[in-house]
Amino acid sequence: MNTMSIKNTEIYILQPLSSDLLSWIENRFSVPKLVKEMNDIHIYHAVLKGSQASITITPSIEGGLFTSLFFSGTRLPWKTDADCARDAAQSILAVVRCVPDIAHNEDQWLEVSPRGERIVLWQDPV
Repeated sequence: MNTMSIKNTEIYILQPLSSDLLSWIENRFSVPKLVKEMNDIHIYHAVLKGSQASITITPSIEGGLFTSLFFSGTRLPWKTDADCARDAAQSILAVVRCVPDIAHNEDQWLEVSPRGERIVLWQDPV
C-alpha cells in the first residue's frame, strides 16, 4: 500500500500585515479558500501540485507579538520549518521564528530576518 505522509510546518511571524501574509501564501499555493473562522483563527484550504493543504493562521500568540502559521498537507513547498521561515522572512521582510533544523535545546528557536539568522530564546527581544 502506497500512502503519502502528512507533513507539518509551523512558523511564527512578528506582526505581519494580513495583506502581505495572504499575498505570500497565494504565491506558494493556489488561491487559499477560507473554510473556517474561530475567533481570530482562520483556516484556509489550498492546493499545491494537485495536493490539498490546510493553512491555519493564529494571530497574537505568545504575548500578542507573533502570528502562527501552521501548514499541513502531503505536499508543501518547503522541506523544513527553517526553509519556510527563510522564505517568509525574505518575501515579506519580517522577523520569523521556528524550530531550528539543527540539534537544539527545547527552549531555543531559529530567528530569521532580513538581517540574517540567529538562535534565540523565545523571550529574547527581537
